[in-house]
Amino acid sequence: MGAHEVLIAMAGAYNQQIFQFGGAAMAEEQWPEFPCEDPTATELADWLRVWDASLKGLEVEAVLRGATPPSLISLSRATDLTDFTELTAVDEPDAAKRLRHNASVKRAHRDEANRVEAYAAGVLRVTNGFAGQLERALRRTAPARLRRLRASHAVAGVPGAYDGAAMMLALRALVGVRGPTQRQSSAWHERQWERLRDTRLPDGCVADDYAAKCHELIEVHLPNFSRVRLEKSTLTDVLIDFLPE
Repeated sequence: MGAHEVLIAMAGAYNQQIFQFGGAAMAEEQWPEFPCEDPTATELADWLRVWDASLKGLEVEAVLRGATPPSLISLSRATDLTDFTELTAVDEPDAAKRLRHNASVKRAHRDEANRVEAYAAGVLRVTNGFAGQLERALRRTAPARLRRLRASHAVAGVPGAYDGAAMMLALRALVGVRGPTQRQSSAWHERQWERLRDTRLPDGCVADDYAAKCHELIEVHLPNFSRVRLEKSTLTDVLIDFLPE
């Protein structure tokens, strides 16, 4: 049985409440659900921040960085067999020596092929296990997006296996891409900024009212702006203008 077949046979192990991504077991509740089919910039950033923090120390985090998972380092070292080839009768007239040499060559090439297969299967174990976790995060809140991710990142030749690292990179790539919901949301947040700008605090209001107004702009609305640009100096002027008359 090849390494990929072994992986397929073990696939059911990933449908448990505790997930092992090579090196650390994590409870399911530690991984929040994806916000929705088309999250706002703030929702996406909040989700990514929690997940990226949870990924630290896991094998799949190394794959996401383009590095070798710690448990697979010993399998990652290739053996250069370019010049280690079989001999012909012309190369080695002694039949016994030639047979011994050629047997060693075949064994070395076979071992190297097994190493390559084992390494690929190990990476697949890590990424497919993580795909299961992502599926649970998207299944209820973003089923259409999950279907697209599964279609785009199915592992060829391994039925039911998915490249979870590639799926995560695709979700990270959503940063800065504004879908229809985000565009609608940004327009609403920008209208709220106009409301805050045009509604002056009454003279004699308490300091908490001013602080709440500044907090609403900076923490709630500003991260979701699309057309409006409030740079540092401009934002400072805006906050000064928020002061009561």
